[in-house]
Amino acid sequence: MIDTDTLCSLQAVDVLSALQRVFRLLGRKLFDPSFVAMLLMLLWLVKAIQHRNQTSLRTVPGPFLAPFTRLFPIVNIFTGTHFQRYLSWHERYGPIVRTGPRSVSVSDPDAMRQIYGSHAFRKTRMYDTFQLLGNNVFGTRDPAFHRTRKRLIAPVYNQTTLNRVEGLIWRSGVQTLMDKLEGVARSGRVANLFREFMYMTFDVTGETVFGRSFGLTKEGSHPILQWMADFSRMSMLRVLLPLLYRVQLPWLFGRLYESEKKLYAFTKTALEQRKLVASPRRDALQQLIEATDDETGARLTDDEMIPEMLVQMVAGTDTTSITLSWCVHLLLQYPDAYRRLRAEIDAALPERDMPIAYAAVSKLPFLDAVLHETLRLFPPVSDGLPRQVPKSGATVGGHHLPPGTTVFCSAYALHRSSALWDRPNDFVPDRWLVSSEQIADMKRAFIPFSFGPRACLGRNLAWMELKLTISALVRRFDIKHEQGGCMDPIYKFMLTPKDHRVDVRLYPRS
Repeated sequence: MIDTDTLCSLQAVDVLSALQRVFRLLGRKLFDPSFVAMLLMLLWLVKAIQHRNQTSLRTVPGPFLAPFTRLFPIVNIFTGTHFQRYLSWHERYGPIVRTGPRSVSVSDPDAMRQIYGSHAFRKTRMYDTFQLLGNNVFGTRDPAFHRTRKRLIAPVYNQTTLNRVEGLIWRSGVQTLMDKLEGVARSGRVANLFREFMYMTFDVTGETVFGRSFGLTKEGSHPILQWMADFSRMSMLRVLLPLLYRVQLPWLFGRLYESEKKLYAFTKTALEQRKLVASPRRDALQQLIEATDDETGARLTDDEMIPEMLVQMVAGTDTTSITLSWCVHLLLQYPDAYRRLRAEIDAALPERDMPIAYAAVSKLPFLDAVLHETLRLFPPVSDGLPRQVPKSGATVGGHHLPPGTTVFCSAYALHRSSALWDRPNDFVPDRWLVSSEQIADMKRAFIPFSFGPRACLGRNLAWMELKLTISALVRRFDIKHEQGGCMDPIYKFMLTPKDHRVDVRLYPRS
């Protein structure tokens, strides 16, 4: 007979032998792609089920796959159609929709105000990718930093400052563009207003923020365009792969990094040159240089001003030019609205060769209605600006959201909600020609410049450029649509026409 000790020894040998066979098998399988794929799929499934069954978000309605994967936003960024997807989800599931394992979208005015109306819901880590070569008023996630920096930056865009640079905006931007378009019209060529509006807004930003025009309207080229395009690509890559914010890959993205360096150097040079001027003009750049915190007496250093100048470049160019493009497109699609606007502008501005004062057009009711309706249908930043549920959690739209949940409101979905707007997809400027109480009620669901303490600081400048440009264009030309690029909206950081074209023929008015 085998004694107990011998039996135990044999069993130990069998177990050890079995374990060795298992490890040998695993060792071979670890290099088998199908086994690795199966293992990863199993791990993903376990994690997905955990997200799906997360108690706090189980009650939030949404598409079946949303709780399982974060791929929706990534795919949507590449296709540029997520603004339409958010709208369709809200029309189907209601004012609060689960869009991912830990993300929720809202299209309710009260929920929107809860999210954006204070610093309680902080910006997410995504904004780290917008630090623009340094911390700034837009990219920061720190409420204390934002409050301090906003006190310094906000005066740059108050109406008093803008009134001082109104003539500069007219001469360097609007008037220069009108003169160029006059030449295009008399030559019989087609004008791509999408491009021309972009050039104009870059030139205005150059004059007011960098102390010099980029000359794009006249010359049609400047390296700033390539630098900014590369910077936008790098920002998008960092949104998709946040690791790129901390890890440099010059062998893969060398040109993008080089453009960032050139953009920084160009901005630094503009700032240094302005400081050498004995009697500088009173523009946005000078306001930034002289800005002083009323509470602390602190002023911005050069290293602090440079990212703020770049923020103003990003925020003050494409948003305005794209809105101008959509406005012209809509007027040509709705000729009755175009005729009414032209009649209003002709009555207010009978002298067609005189400069336009902003005071003469700032309160024209139909012009104001046309631009509000343009921004309702095509808000440039139509994507949801993400915020993070605070550590205490929050009840939003009747659902408790756990700490760390990403929550946002898509301006496109809010502006076109059939629950909030009559004929939500139609261009109806008259909806804004109602009592002040009715307008205030509509503006509860109107956020083209966002809302709350983090709302766009440059909205006064945007309104000035929009109203001056549309007034000048309609006063000076008859505009006819020319068959050209595809006007389907697509989202690539901004809601733009797909082919980046608004082709028209212009005819000088006698």
